[in-house]
Amino acid sequence: MDTNGFDSGYQDGEINFVLRAVRCNDSPAQRDFEAGWEHAQQLRARYPVGAMHASSDLCLDWPLRAQPAHLEKGSSALQLSGHAFETNTPMPWAKQMRDTIGGALLTVQNDVHSSLVHLPCAAKGVDFLVKGVATEGSCPGAPIPTPGQPSSGGR
Repeated sequence: MDTNGFDSGYQDGEINFVLRAVRCNDSPAQRDFEAGWEHAQQLRARYPVGAMHASSDLCLDWPLRAQPAHLEKGSSALQLSGHAFETNTPMPWAKQMRDTIGGALLTVQNDVHSSLVHLPCAAKGVDFLVKGVATEGSCPGAPIPTPGQPSSGGR
């Protein structure tokens, strides 16, 4: 029986599809195999070690054209969150998003992507969803382990 990974213990479910949809709907990356192959060959010639990471073949055969978002400030309440030291979505991006669209930015003091759900300050995010109360400021994050110690707190 196909369960799409939702009961496999993997917490992110269909994350690969979600990431592909976000990237391909925002990016004018190649949809055509021949054009994508030519681009990949150009990258391999220019960057022989890292060409696979620079390739845009993720969007080959994606059925939709790119529709980049046009962001502007709104007047309604909005809660953003960011992690002070993580690399997936760097803090400067969170600040840039706040400056672009408005809202309050809650900064989690750790380097663990998506860890808010595992922390006491998750209540601040719930307050926004339940009461419409947005929080600006910071909260403690998952402890950063010292070398040689196992990770915890959503790592």
